[in-house]
Amino acid sequence: MTPIQSTILRAALAGCLAWGMAAGAKAQISLGGTPPSFRYEQTLRSRAAAEKVAVNFSIADEKLVGSWRESEGLAPRCVSRLIDVKMNPQNAGAWTTLPDGQTIWQLEIEAEGAQALMLYYADFLIPEGGRLYLYNQDKSELLGAYTHATNPDGGRFATGFISGDAITLEYAPGPDGRQPRLEIEAVGYGYNLPEGDRTWRQGAQLRRTAASCEVNVNCSEGDSWQNEKRGVCQMIQRINDRGYVCTGALLNNTAQDLKPYILTATHCGQDATGVKATDEELRQWQFIFHKEYSTCRSDGQTTPTRSMVGCTRLASTPTHGGSDGLLLLLRQSIPEDYNVYYNGWDRSEQASAWGISLHHPQGDYMKISTYTRPLTSATFYGEGSLEGAPNAHWNAVFAQTDNGHGVTEVGSSGAPLFNSSHRIVGSLTGGTSACTKPEGDNLYGKLSYHWNKQAGTDTHFDRFLDPTNSGVEVLDGRYHRSASAPSGLKAVMDNGRVRLTWTAPTSGAPRTYYIYRNQMKIGESTTTSYIDATPGQGTLAYAVTAVYASGNESNGSTTLLEQVALKAPTNVKVTRTTNGRAAVLWEAPVYEQSIYWGGSRAHYQVNVNNTGEARPFYFGQRWEPKDIAPLNLRTITAVRFSPTRGNTYEVYISQGRRVYRQAITQTFTYGVTNTVTLTTPFTIDGAEALTVAIYVAHLTADATNFPAVCDEGPAIDGKGDLYSFDGHAWERLHTGKDAAKFNYNFFLSAVVSSRRGVLEECGTSADCRRAEVLPPSDVTPHLRSARVEDVSERAALRSMQPYAFPEVTGYTIYRDRAKLATVGTTPTRYTDPSTLTRTVNYQVAAVYGRSESEPSAVVSFTPTANAEVDAAEPAIYPNPFGDHLTLSAPERVSRIEIFGADGRLLLKQDRPGTTVDTHTLPAGVCLIRLTLNDNSQRTLRGLKH
Repeated sequence: MTPIQSTILRAALAGCLAWGMAAGAKAQISLGGTPPSFRYEQTLRSRAAAEKVAVNFSIADEKLVGSWRESEGLAPRCVSRLIDVKMNPQNAGAWTTLPDGQTIWQLEIEAEGAQALMLYYADFLIPEGGRLYLYNQDKSELLGAYTHATNPDGGRFATGFISGDAITLEYAPGPDGRQPRLEIEAVGYGYNLPEGDRTWRQGAQLRRTAASCEVNVNCSEGDSWQNEKRGVCQMIQRINDRGYVCTGALLNNTAQDLKPYILTATHCGQDATGVKATDEELRQWQFIFHKEYSTCRSDGQTTPTRSMVGCTRLASTPTHGGSDGLLLLLRQSIPEDYNVYYNGWDRSEQASAWGISLHHPQGDYMKISTYTRPLTSATFYGEGSLEGAPNAHWNAVFAQTDNGHGVTEVGSSGAPLFNSSHRIVGSLTGGTSACTKPEGDNLYGKLSYHWNKQAGTDTHFDRFLDPTNSGVEVLDGRYHRSASAPSGLKAVMDNGRVRLTWTAPTSGAPRTYYIYRNQMKIGESTTTSYIDATPGQGTLAYAVTAVYASGNESNGSTTLLEQVALKAPTNVKVTRTTNGRAAVLWEAPVYEQSIYWGGSRAHYQVNVNNTGEARPFYFGQRWEPKDIAPLNLRTITAVRFSPTRGNTYEVYISQGRRVYRQAITQTFTYGVTNTVTLTTPFTIDGAEALTVAIYVAHLTADATNFPAVCDEGPAIDGKGDLYSFDGHAWERLHTGKDAAKFNYNFFLSAVVSSRRGVLEECGTSADCRRAEVLPPSDVTPHLRSARVEDVSERAALRSMQPYAFPEVTGYTIYRDRAKLATVGTTPTRYTDPSTLTRTVNYQVAAVYGRSESEPSAVVSFTPTANAEVDAAEPAIYPNPFGDHLTLSAPERVSRIEIFGADGRLLLKQDRPGTTVDTHTLPAGVCLIRLTLNDNSQRTLRGLKH
């Protein structure tokens, strides 16, 4: 594709953050609490004079230079300038004894005109039992208590921003009276707030407000992303003598050992000249979790934040010539009570059809941006000669949603990009989107490129995110302790409503369950059932999660349901009876659905033979009786799959002892899904397992020939991943020592019609024997795979299990839009008893329980002698019948077939006369199918005495 020009490099392209914290909020690894001096009014301020820090630079010049660098795409927005100092309890501050006899040390630092201050330490170690607090002049913001657990090894450290131009440190020793090691080496002078914003002087939280089109993460758009947001953080990076902000995300790894890996962008770790943060400066980086508005409104109501300080650089890919990915490791494990989420990831090249990004634009509270168009591959271009590796980025174009039109801004850099499976696929480099250009580009370095595409081992993420060498392409996220999920979600249509039922988690006691439809939360339930009263139409993707007292939300139990529009009857016509009345005739509506196991796109090709061999084989999918039961006696009319060049294919369907084969002679269109219509529809027996497969009857010996196309996985083991060499004994693709490597489903589907069929008895063919799925074996099949190059984007299917068709229970006949009558399902004919003297219009609607379809198109009738005369409609009588039944209009019937209630054929007679001998039939309900001379069919319900 044409490379995308990005006009700004969002980085450390950073905005301001919420400098302050509400009193009582927790930050870093701290215990909370209240400074001892707060108990005494006379010690509101430090007894010692404030240590004044000289501001030896021009704020106006800093802003001017920063703005120029941003406009040139050379640098991130700087949020603070560091002023070197050297202060400690030995040379600054004062020790004070409180009225209760407790001794404390206080140090007040003032930097005139600052909007916020942040302290950097060359050494920070609190003795056991000691506590350190930081607060502003009016005590509206408080950090601490910091304890020995905060930075137990000592060394470099940083404490967060507090609004105002003065900050007080207060240290309370433990019982042993030991003094802390506090070597303050720099004061971060925050200055880059919006012009005219002076609310910080009253102690309000300081922040640079994101653009007005942005969407808060706790709006409805974020309902189904509440786990993922807990793994996204705002970063404050020290680089040389300045501070910047970016966005980062916490990642899970295959060892599942809770190592705190942070994904962000490489450019977040370097300044305008390309100088990288040193290892010592990385120890002073801050990572702030849970920075959100508590509701959809930006009304100042926020959630308590939790912070970590210090990291090491593990791997990075360059911005120029690479994918701009940076992987960090926090220096300390994250406490369980922080309730963070270790996000899952997807390192495949699969372009997600939709998803979101979570970020902190301008350093503001977390926002969500939603894309509904498929991601596309792109090359990143910055200003001048800056150019990423070819197609090493995903481009996301964000959409208008209910509460705004999310974009990305400065400060969003490094933000995670999530796919529709809630896994991270990239990290933000830059883009052109803005509220004034909401559909601009947003380029995210691909995780698949970060993984191991860049030359040099220090660029490879795989060493850390897959330490077990599992080779998996996708990994789910997790909390510190796994939240047990519900299972067995089922969705059943009931008169236009959907009833959901599920099984409770095997461990734990959920506080409630969240119910989602198509990724949007629609309700909650404290029981294991829920009614969706307004499901709408189309594909309904339901999910139910368990939510615990901690607020942790489990993974979801999911199911898909196809809610189709209720169809009206077809081929409606009106004829004149022999006595001049109007006879309305119609055909029952016909529905279709595709059934298959697996993912949404074709993605890989495989061959199950040894290298150089060209042995024919079958690949297919299987449904157990419980899966296929809703489609009992319905008919398979077509099979869809993606052929590859140089191979000959056949359709192969087996169920019980019945086998259907059909050679495929049509001309294929390669690179798309081809539909093969069955010569004879195959009737489904709801009591037998069904296998639908493609037989590769002939393939070349070319070592690059991969005749079977697969999805992107994961495999639905034993259902979506079956292959065979004889059509009877089936092996699983996802088995053996290379199971992870071939974790796919074969890419095919069957088209099922609502028309009922006949269960023919098995013939004498040698193939007339039951298929068998073999148990997993230790023998690894000889599998070879290659990426699909021309199929994946165009041969898409949605994963779909069988569902029951809407059941017609009757028909309503309308004349001139007024209801005339309601009749049963057979016959599909109605004679208007009225004597008509003028032209009238008829319509017919299908009745589905309590619901009714829209009426059919209008058909007019004029009661004249020239109107078409209706031949008598074939019918049976009497009903119930005994050893004989009588057939009206037998001259119109070419065949009569009678089936038992189980669908078995009991009687078949060609060209029947007026009387049909039925003495051999068992008593009970039966279905009588009449095939007419024009090959149309009528199905009647009968009862044998």
